[in-house]
Amino acid sequence: MADATTPGPVRALLAISWPLIATYSLQAVIGVTDTWFAGRISADALAGLGAQTFLNLAVFVLLGGVAFAVQAPVAQAMGAGQTHVARGYLPAGLLAAACTLPCFMVLAWAGPWLFALWQLPAESAGQAAEYWQPRMAGGITVVLLFAVSSYLAGLGNTQGSLWANLAAAVANVPLNQWLIFDAGLGLAGSAHASTLANLIGVAVGLAWVARAGWRSSFAGLRGRTAELWHTGMPIGVAAAADVLAMALFQLMMSHIGPAEGAATLLLLSLTGLAFWPALGLATGSATLVGHALGAGQPHQVGPLVRASLWLMAGWMALVGAAMVLAGPPLLAALLGSDAGPAGQAALALATSLLGLVAAYQVLDAINLGSAFALRGLGDVRWASAVNTVCSLLLFVPLAAWLSLDALGTGVPAMGWGVWGGWVAAALLSAVLAAAFHARLRWVLRGLQSVSAARRPA
Repeated sequence: MADATTPGPVRALLAISWPLIATYSLQAVIGVTDTWFAGRISADALAGLGAQTFLNLAVFVLLGGVAFAVQAPVAQAMGAGQTHVARGYLPAGLLAAACTLPCFMVLAWAGPWLFALWQLPAESAGQAAEYWQPRMAGGITVVLLFAVSSYLAGLGNTQGSLWANLAAAVANVPLNQWLIFDAGLGLAGSAHASTLANLIGVAVGLAWVARAGWRSSFAGLRGRTAELWHTGMPIGVAAAADVLAMALFQLMMSHIGPAEGAATLLLLSLTGLAFWPALGLATGSATLVGHALGAGQPHQVGPLVRASLWLMAGWMALVGAAMVLAGPPLLAALLGSDAGPAGQAALALATSLLGLVAAYQVLDAINLGSAFALRGLGDVRWASAVNTVCSLLLFVPLAAWLSLDALGTGVPAMGWGVWGGWVAAALLSAVLAAAFHARLRWVLRGLQSVSAARRPA
């Protein structure tokens, strides 16, 4: 068996992953674009956009699970040389995405009621609903783009996935200008711009599919669509649990005080610099693992997985070291020169936490890499269940107990402030890394046993 540190798996991972790294990084660009345009409308528009950002993302990843599920079976079919089977997952993915439309329409209708429950200021609540309703009504386009991108990634055509998402990101800028200001639609125009941009991305992605010579394959469409819902919903639930847990974490830190909330936001911004490339590597490894498994070469899976874990942990460690060394001036630049006493307190808190956050990132790399390797192997339900339970039922209560002074009336807590919250985040990553890595080792041992049994005497 080849060693994980040999150039083979490393080169293969880097070759397939660099477009995915760029693709995921574009998501941050789109978010910044929408925020910048909202800020040009008014402070209320910016507050309305911010009030529903985490909930918006949670909905997209929850319902987008059926699209994320396309990647693994396509990769396994391509590895087995069953191109006709792989082709069948494109229409199935698009149909599964179309089936999310009723959910999005109900969420769009419920927007005003939802934000009234949050007891936001009237102007902010109105702006939040103004964006939310058309964004949810066009939410199916997000899942369609996920489906096309996942199909291309499963084929190993990650450059096609990059161009589809790049087209959406580029189109989003002039569409925002046109619909928000020229057409006078305000914040709703930003939501419509995102929908149209996603449709452009879908069209570009389908053009890449056609360029690769796709021929229609609709046999077994209903069964494949049901399969995607069966495997995709656990993926979506786990991803949504992650988003909601981090949203609650941010709210908790903000509840302690403005300095704690600002420090956490600054640190989450820095960790995003490390997370997106790691996610690209994890997605690329899931494709290569699926190819190896489909090709009946399970002996290649171990070296690929080890290479991906080393690359991801090494990247996270490198960024973590850079954060510790260069973090203070970078944090100060993000905060601005006129932050005032609260800003200086936030800067001091964030700086004191850089070492802990760097360790958290390395653990998160093992967690993320193991989870995506399991996805490539088709083992999603166990990992999704563990991730959901740990995020919502372990991390959130633990973060509250460690960070707050009290839990309700008369229930004591540790009161460690923002330090307690980040200790809880590091412990969550450690638990998930240990659980996922143990599960992965167990699955790989099973593959090795099967491979040894098939070997001729």
